[in-house]
Amino acid sequence: MSENRIVYRKPPVIEAICQLKLARHSKWTPATAGQLWEELEPDYPLDIEEQQGVQASLTLTQSGLQSSLEPQTKRVIFRNKDRNKAAVLGPDVVSTNGLPEYQGWDDLLERLKLAFDVYGRVVDHAARAAVVSLRYVNHIRIPHSSVNTDDYFRLPVVAAYGSDAEVAGYVMRSETHLVNSGTSVSIGFGTMDSGSMESSFLLDIDVKRSIPADYPIQKVWDIADELHTIENTQFENSITPLARELFR
Repeated sequence: MSENRIVYRKPPVIEAICQLKLARHSKWTPATAGQLWEELEPDYPLDIEEQQGVQASLTLTQSGLQSSLEPQTKRVIFRNKDRNKAAVLGPDVVSTNGLPEYQGWDDLLERLKLAFDVYGRVVDHAARAAVVSLRYVNHIRIPHSSVNTDDYFRLPVVAAYGSDAEVAGYVMRSETHLVNSGTSVSIGFGTMDSGSMESSFLLDIDVKRSIPADYPIQKVWDIADELHTIENTQFENSITPLARELFR
């Protein structure tokens, strides 16, 4: 963990996900989920859940942002008794999730290390990561029904021109490539429905990097740590000191 990182008493994180996309599909049988649960049950004792669906993604091309739907293979979800921690495993993925109350980065990463170790022993001892990704979804609630977003955020808001223009709501998303490190950063920012006495905003930061499949596992964990530093830098540079006071 960076020594300069700000640790908040009330972090606005509503979901954190650290994920390894695997270099190849591993063999998966009807018995695999149960075999994994035998190893993971001490930390995730609730009944196994299955997940299958599609994932929406945005890709930056020369003609602009292109949206697509990517089919996902079946995955199984293992949850702890408080339902604020999960491990998600499938033929091509290993990930850990954190929900409120978020227990911090060290917990999220250590649980990913454990899940990957179990995956290697139960499913595929030769499993290797091809993409490391980290996503933090933040719900920022401001106790005022009307706010000037410039007081709380350093992210631009595009409004219609006019002396009587008043922004009623917005959603924006950008994708940036950090060329030197080969890292992709997606930032989503927008308003959320809220009560009459507050204003709510969603700040969604997704950081990912493709890596060679022959990287040793310790280097993979180092990259995950580096991505977390990048995510934290993006978060801190997206908010103002006034916003930070909401989390202290």
